[in-house]
Amino acid sequence: MAPNPAIPKDAIQKQIGKLAASRAFEGSARLRELLDYTVAQSLAGNGDQLKESVLGVEVFGRAPGYNSDSNSIVRVEFARLRKKLEEYYGSEGANDPVRIVYPRGSYNPEFRAKDAAAPTSFEGGVAVLPLVSAGSEDDECLADGITDELITALSRVRGLKVVARTSCFAFKGKSTDIREIGRALRVSSVLEGSLRRNQDVVRVHVQLIDVEDGCQLWGQKYERHLTGVFEVQDEIAGAIASALRIEFPRFRTPRQTLPTRDPAAHALYLKGRYWWHRWNPDALRRAAGYFQQAIERDASYAAPYSGLADSYFLQGFWGNGTPRDLMPRAQAAAKKAIDIDPQLAEAYCSLAMVENAWNWNTATCEAAFRRCMELNPGYALAQAKYATSYLSPLGRFEEAHGWLLRALELDPLSPNMHSDLALNFAHRGLHGEFEAEAAKVIEMNPDVPLKVRWYQMMSRGTHGDLAGAADAAEQAIHAAPEDPPTLGFAAWGFAVAGQIERAEMLRKRIEHLAQIRYVPTLAIAVAHLHCSSTDGIFGLLDRALEERDPWLRYLRVATPMHRFRSDARYGKLLEKLGLGE
Repeated sequence: MAPNPAIPKDAIQKQIGKLAASRAFEGSARLRELLDYTVAQSLAGNGDQLKESVLGVEVFGRAPGYNSDSNSIVRVEFARLRKKLEEYYGSEGANDPVRIVYPRGSYNPEFRAKDAAAPTSFEGGVAVLPLVSAGSEDDECLADGITDELITALSRVRGLKVVARTSCFAFKGKSTDIREIGRALRVSSVLEGSLRRNQDVVRVHVQLIDVEDGCQLWGQKYERHLTGVFEVQDEIAGAIASALRIEFPRFRTPRQTLPTRDPAAHALYLKGRYWWHRWNPDALRRAAGYFQQAIERDASYAAPYSGLADSYFLQGFWGNGTPRDLMPRAQAAAKKAIDIDPQLAEAYCSLAMVENAWNWNTATCEAAFRRCMELNPGYALAQAKYATSYLSPLGRFEEAHGWLLRALELDPLSPNMHSDLALNFAHRGLHGEFEAEAAKVIEMNPDVPLKVRWYQMMSRGTHGDLAGAADAAEQAIHAAPEDPPTLGFAAWGFAVAGQIERAEMLRKRIEHLAQIRYVPTLAIAVAHLHCSSTDGIFGLLDRALEERDPWLRYLRVATPMHRFRSDARYGKLLEKLGLGE
C-alpha cells in the first residue's frame, strides 16, 4: 500500500525518530532497524516488495535463497515489533498524531492519522473462503449463498475483521496456499470447507486455519435438513468466534422466528444473490426474477425484498430502464424489507442508495447508512457507499477517503472499491495518485473499470494530457460501444483532444440510442458540451431534473460541467438536488 497521501513524509520520519527515542524501543536495536528499513522502503514506493524472504536477507543477514519455512526469524521479530508498537501507542505515544501499523499477514507498514475520519482499523481477522461444491448449479448457488451468510453473520461481531465477499471469492476455484491468502487479505485465520447435498439433506464440513503455521484452530462436520441451514450458519459463526475468543452476538432468541421456514424460498433468494453479484443488465433482471419468486413463496421473508431493491436500483441507476419506473419500486422493496425485519442491515443500505440517487434527501440517506453500519459494523459495501453516495456528492472528499480505506481493509481485492478510491484521488486533484490507482484497477480486472476510464478522460483532459484523454476514450468505447454514459464522456474526451469528428459521431450515436431506449439525460448533456450553447446545456440539465436522472446527484464531481459553476443556474440546480451550500 502506498503511503497515505494525507500524511506528509516528514511527519512519518519524525514519528520514526520518536519511536527510536522511546522507552518502549529502548534496548531493541534489531526492532528499530526492522522499523527503519520497512518504513523507508514503503516511503520509496517499494512496500509491495517487502516479503519474508527479502527481509530475511536485507535485515537479518540470511543468505539469499534461505528456507523461510524452516527459519521463522522474520515472523518472530515482526510479532515482537507489533507488540512493541501496541505498547508504545497504548502509553507514551497515545497522543501522537501519526501511527505506524503493520496489519497481520503483511510486512508493509500503514501510516494513519490519529484523528482520521473513519473508525479505528481492525487487526487480525478472518476470511471465509467459498464452500466447495462438486454438484449442480443449484448446489453451487447454495454453497455460495451459505458462504455469503456466514460472512454477514461474522461481520456483525464488533472488533472482528471479516473480509468481504468480493475478496474472499477471488480465490474461488483456486488452489492457493493458505499463507498466501492470509497475506493477501491481511487476516490471521481462514475458514475453508465443502458442501454436499443429497436431496433435502445438506452436509457441511468446515475448518478454521491459522495462516501463520497452517494449523487447524477448529473444525466440525454438520448434517442438517435444508430447513436447518440457518441454525448451522449460526453454529459455525458462533464456533469461529469462540475459537478466536470473541463473543458472538446472538441475534435470534428461541422466541424469534427464522428468516424463512421455506427451504425453496431460501434457495430462490440465494439464486438471486448468485446472479446479482454479476452486476450486468441480464444478470440483474434474472436476479430480480428469483427474488420475486422467493417473495411469492414466502411474503414474510425480508431478505428477498432487499435483494429486489438492490436489483431495481442498479438497473435504474445505470439506465437499464427509466428511473421513474424502477426507483420507486426499489424504495418500496427496501422499506418492505425493513418493515418485516428492522434488524436487516442490508435493507438500510438499499434504502440509503435510493434516498441519495432518487429522493435527493441527504439527511435520510445518512441516517439509513448510519443505521446499517450500527447493525453491521463490518459491512464493507455500506462503508464504501457511505463514502461515494453520501460524502462525495457533498464534496466531503477527505472524509470519503478515510471511509474508503476502511472498506478496503475489509475488501482489499475488490476492483470496484479500488475504482472508488481512484475516483476519490481524482476528486481531490491528486492526478498522480489517481493514475496509479486506476492502473491497479485495470490490472486487477480489465472488464470492471468503465468509470475509471471516464475519470481518466476527465482528469487527463483537465491536466492538459489531451492525447491521454483521447486514448482513455478509445479504450472505453472499445469496452462498451453502446453504453450511454461511456458515449457521453468519450464524446467530451475526443472533443477536448480536438477530434471533433469523432465527438460528433458519438453524439449522434447517443441521440440514436435515445430514440429506442432510455438514456440518462446527463449523459446526453455531456455529449453536447462541444457543440451546444450554455443555454442549450442548461436546457438539458433542466430536462434531467424533470426526469429525476440519478446521475444529477454527482453534478458536483462531473468535471466537464465545472465550466458552468459561475453561472447562477448551476448553484440553483445544486440547491434543487439537495446539494446547496
